[in-house]
Amino acid sequence: MDRDVSLPLPLAATIDLCALTFECAMLTRETQAVAAMRLLGMTGFWNTHATETLRMVAEKPAAFGRATEAAMTAALQGHRLDQVAAAAVAPLRRKTHANAARLYRYGPTLPV
Repeated sequence: MDRDVSLPLPLAATIDLCALTFECAMLTRETQAVAAMRLLGMTGFWNTHATETLRMVAEKPAAFGRATEAAMTAALQGHRLDQVAAAAVAPLRRKTHANAARLYRYGPTLPV
C-alpha cells in the first residue's frame, strides 16, 4: 500500500509563507543589529576594524546581486511567489547573520 504523505498544497504553501515571514523578521533584526554596531563603532563605543566603514558599502552590490540571481533562478524554474521571495532572502540572511556574529564578537568599548 503506497501512500503519498506529502502535505496538501494550501497547507504546504501556508507553512512556507510562515517560514518566509520568520526569515524576513530575522533579516530585519540582524540588519538593525549590524547597523547599530557599525554606527557605535564609528563613534568609538564598539570595537570594529578600521575597514568596517568601507566594508559596509562594498558588500551591498554583491549581496543584492546574489539575492537577485537566486530569485531569478527560482522564478525561471516556475516556483511559487513565496518560494521566489525565500530564495532572494536566503543570501541576504547569510550575509547579515555572518556580519552580526562577527561584529557581536568584537564587543563594546569599555571606558578605562
